[in-house]
Amino acid sequence: DSLIGSSTGAATIFGVTGGVMEAALRTAYELLSGQSLDNVEFKAVRGLQSVREATVEIPVKSLGKTLPVNVAIVTGTKYVGKLIEDVLAGRSKYHFIEVMNCPGGCINGGGQPIRREMI
Repeated sequence: DSLIGSSTGAATIFGVTGGVMEAALRTAYELLSGQSLDNVEFKAVRGLQSVREATVEIPVKSLGKTLPVNVAIVTGTKYVGKLIEDVLAGRSKYHFIEVMNCPGGCINGGGQPIRREMI
């Protein structure tokens, strides 16, 4: 990377709730499928609901088939308890869970005002 260079789209969305998940899914899709994404937005992982879930189909070139990846996004740690209980008990269907404590993500840092029209 060049000094004070431009960043990637994944870096731009990383601090917003669902952004870590979306960045990881983009990377996994391209690495596992060997294809570039035409539509790089995984809108199912976006939003301000406290708990969101999605299933994303990712083609895996080496297996010759598409696999479902079950993901969950949690914003606010008071909502994570049930998910943790399910993981520890072996009942979780999720392959990847993103948890951010700050409502809307950690883009502004804790305690900052949220401008919902910009998220």
